[in-house]
Amino acid sequence: MNSIASTAAMGAMYVRALYDYEADDRASLSFHEGDVIQVITQLESGWWDGVIHGVRGWFPNNYCQIITSPDDLPDAVHNGALDNAEEAEIYDHNYDQDDDSEKNGPAGVPREDSFTRTPLQRGETMPYERPHQRTESRTASVRPPLVTSQLLSEGEPPTGNLRKGDYSKVKKILGEGPSPQAPATEDTPEFLLPDYENEVSWDARTSPPTIRGGSLLALVEQLTHHDKLDSNFNNTFLLTYRSFTSARELFELLVKRFGIQPPGGLTQADYEAWRDRKQKLIQFQVVNILKSWFGNLWMEEDNKESKQLIRDVYTFARDTVKSTETPGSAPLMAILDQRLGGKEAGCRRMIRTADQDMPTPIMPNNIKKLKLLDIDVVEFARQLTIVEFRLYGKIKASECLNKKWQKKVAEGEPDPAPNVKALILHSNQMKNWVVEVILAQMDVKKRVVVIQYFVSVADASAYLAIQSRCRGLNNFSTLISILSALDTAPIARLKRTWDQVPQHTHTTLESVRRLMASTKGFGEYLMALHAANPPCIPFFGIYLSDLTFIEEGIPSIIKKTNLINFAKRAKMAEVIRDIQQDQNVEYSLQPVPELQDYILNNMQAAVNVHEMYDKSLQVEPRDGEDEMIVRGLAESGFL
Repeated sequence: MNSIASTAAMGAMYVRALYDYEADDRASLSFHEGDVIQVITQLESGWWDGVIHGVRGWFPNNYCQIITSPDDLPDAVHNGALDNAEEAEIYDHNYDQDDDSEKNGPAGVPREDSFTRTPLQRGETMPYERPHQRTESRTASVRPPLVTSQLLSEGEPPTGNLRKGDYSKVKKILGEGPSPQAPATEDTPEFLLPDYENEVSWDARTSPPTIRGGSLLALVEQLTHHDKLDSNFNNTFLLTYRSFTSARELFELLVKRFGIQPPGGLTQADYEAWRDRKQKLIQFQVVNILKSWFGNLWMEEDNKESKQLIRDVYTFARDTVKSTETPGSAPLMAILDQRLGGKEAGCRRMIRTADQDMPTPIMPNNIKKLKLLDIDVVEFARQLTIVEFRLYGKIKASECLNKKWQKKVAEGEPDPAPNVKALILHSNQMKNWVVEVILAQMDVKKRVVVIQYFVSVADASAYLAIQSRCRGLNNFSTLISILSALDTAPIARLKRTWDQVPQHTHTTLESVRRLMASTKGFGEYLMALHAANPPCIPFFGIYLSDLTFIEEGIPSIIKKTNLINFAKRAKMAEVIRDIQQDQNVEYSLQPVPELQDYILNNMQAAVNVHEMYDKSLQVEPRDGEDEMIVRGLAESGFL
């Protein structure tokens, strides 16, 4: 019976603790090695919701091992004593502390307290710490107790308000804090030490020390280390491996790692110690890495080579892994089956905030004969947000590596960054359309009305209807597109038009300009982004700027060595995690296909803004000196 079937047979999912874990807040579970925990909810972040001894809370899954056979469960489970998830105490899932509380439970990774973006410094290497000053380490951790999640679980996760939280437990699961491990001492036998430790460069400036660089073999060894778990390193490796190796080579190295052989000259006792304390743990780690890779972090193209690789991994899991009785072969094969069938594997799909009601669309009176100004500005912003979130959510980690979005693609070749380019194209088309609609109005008063309309859309995109006290859309992407359009030369030069724009519209526009100003490293914007509760669509251009700077400013190989600069990859992964965090929480908005079609068709048909300057001169010709004097006198009431 495979593990999935076994779990079904048990009626619930259980894990056994591999290590002691002391929770550091009321929302988490404490347990000891050997304890059995019933799993209620699984999040891709690595935080699982479970029950032990009648208490419910969150715990890191890398401290535990899934129990795959009913025979391995204690008698208490079979007697129903542990199957009490519905009656268990839920620890502080509806947080009611004051906003200034330092500990609001495992609310995921908070947006960073410092909003000033520290410029990246060019240099030989950079420390393996967070480079992107938006978050503390915004991995796929998606605020466990705060969302209603569509996951592979037995029960509903707890809900509550989105708030900042203490993330010391997140540090543990991401590897920023001490991992459960058996640290090497002077008494550790040589055969239990890492084999490629001399090919790793460590950065002692961080606490604990982090990997600065290493050979490919040494990095794969760290990925499958037998005496420690570092989820942050593993996640960084799997997000960025395509910048220094291929999927095929990585798989072959993992197979080699799984088949590790004992050194010569071991006594029977030493061999048994090596087998139990090194070989089996390495094999277990290899299987876990393969599950993570193909389950949640698979980023290869859907082509013949990738499908053949998946088949090869399946054969390895079926024949080699299963024959060694290493746990995890059945779930790994299930994941690979899904991949071969063209389905997305993994337990995380999309989540929606539990307290977000879907508003009723604001429909125009005549949807069959639509005109721009017939569409309510709030509904316009909503429909654009749905479209942009769909584009943003498709961006893959692999598209963010090696400046792929800048590469020219030869005819017939697959585009390495199609989704990044699609979002960029959408933003440019939006800008073009805004400019075109304004310049299509020959009457100055009509141009003023259109400008007012788009300023209101920009404001609604950021804040939504404040008077209705709804939460903001947090769509900074639409906001920057409209702002860019209004600041283009063909629109900015329309002095007579701008002179008639009402003061309250100017005030709103200036507040938007301050928000998105590039001064102080986009400090105002980053502050707003930090404060924004998801869902959110960030200004993607900042991420591309950071990724470009990292790519161009930090060498891929550590100078005077052949070591892969892993600190560079850590910085790239940090930006990618920022991108991914806002892909996890979807908007609770109802699509209106007719409105979306109207908006998209007009956007795609718009002329490039660089071709509109002549049209701008046509609607407002340049003033000669005499004309300026006459107009000035007329506007002053003398003529």
